[in-house]
Amino acid sequence: MIYFLFFAVISLCVYFLLMFLYEPRELVRKRLSLYVKKKPLNIGKKSLSVSVREKGFRERIIKPRWNKLKNKYENLTSEKNLIKVERMLIQAGSPLRITALDYRLIQYGLFISFPFAAFLFSVVVRLNIKFSFLCIVLSLLIAFVIPRFCVKRCIRNRNNKALKELPDILDLINVSLEAGLGFDASIKKVVDKKTGVLAQALRDCLEAMRFGKTRKEALIEMAESFQLEELKSLVKSILQGERFGISMVQVLNAQVIDMREKRRTWAEEKAMKVPVKMIFPIVFFVFPSLFIITLGPSVLQLLSGPGL
Repeated sequence: MIYFLFFAVISLCVYFLLMFLYEPRELVRKRLSLYVKKKPLNIGKKSLSVSVREKGFRERIIKPRWNKLKNKYENLTSEKNLIKVERMLIQAGSPLRITALDYRLIQYGLFISFPFAAFLFSVVVRLNIKFSFLCIVLSLLIAFVIPRFCVKRCIRNRNNKALKELPDILDLINVSLEAGLGFDASIKKVVDKKTGVLAQALRDCLEAMRFGKTRKEALIEMAESFQLEELKSLVKSILQGERFGISMVQVLNAQVIDMREKRRTWAEEKAMKVPVKMIFPIVFFVFPSLFIITLGPSVLQLLSGPGL
């Protein structure tokens, strides 16, 4: 019975992980189904049973119960807490398209399942009480660290990608402005040609302006979706230039020069850290091989000498 419970907990954890990993494919399939012509089903009990049967186990059983659990949890949590989590997920690029409620429920699920799995493992292996308690405490720490670590890593990767894309996109916007286009038209021209994290953020900014937000609100919202001081200073310079009537070409020229200087200093800092980082592999992997090659024959001659 204990082996069965342990296997069931591990299987459920793997199933929920795969469910969140393959959910974007399901969304793409649903979008494509809107454009694919299907034969209309006859209205009646038979047609309804066929449509229900086509949905699958996740759509029929798991998703309704998950949505019901989300609704119950939403009534119990404070809006301030969810807004904080939602901002963190936006900065991470909305990984796996999860919401703040999904993130909190995943956290609580890990807090329950990991200690339970650790307890079952300790019972199966027959550990003593001290090691069992240590396993449960470690599982709680892992359950607390894993979601935050994954989200923080997504935020860091997204910021690094945006920082690499920023100078090139600014150059293209600047060229479009010099060619006579307006600021919004220049951004639209660039995002139609470019792909990437920052291009997608600018595309969302244009969509927000199209739906009624002012340029100031849309640009500030875009800057807050990253944790980049360079992007925030760029948005401040654009808004100040617009406020005081400064030419946008001059503002962007100064920002491009500043960005490229910062990028050069960042690359120089990385290059100066390389020798320090190479010390450990050299000491633990290269030097032992050199010692074996150079001193090995001498040591063998000493060991096989006439005095031994």
